[in-house]
Amino acid sequence: MKAYKLGPEHKGVAAAAADDNTRYAIAGVSLEPSGVLAATDGRCLVLRKVEVEGDGADGAIMQRADFEAACKKPKRHEAAPVVSVNGDVRIVRGDTFATVQPIIGAFPDYKQILPDAKREFVASVTFNADILRQVLAAAPDEPGDCKPIVT
Repeated sequence: MKAYKLGPEHKGVAAAAADDNTRYAIAGVSLEPSGVLAATDGRCLVLRKVEVEGDGADGAIMQRADFEAACKKPKRHEAAPVVSVNGDVRIVRGDTFATVQPIIGAFPDYKQILPDAKREFVASVTFNADILRQVLAAAPDEPGDCKPIVT
């Protein structure tokens, strides 16, 4: 069983979740087994690392509203919320808990679009020599002194 320690600082992750329920797999926040919280609407992706306790490969997709409720600031003498995943999703606050229904489905594999930090980035740039000469000739000698470029 995995236990994710959430707090008010994590609530912003849910803002990136899709509002459109027809895209149900991205209408919530994915709790990855590695401790990454992920949310996307298909255009914006938010990732946030969270402290995780426990073992196993449990993860889940929480409904946006349930995730936001789990991230509410604890009351004065209340324990910080913990979300446990073991087939179902439980929001635990001290001695009380609420079981919520996870979203059934697969969250998109966002790792496919992230660059590999271990791989060397190589880029090449090609310039048209005539246009480059014109741009350099038109570059101002002093800030604010611009010359028109005629092509």
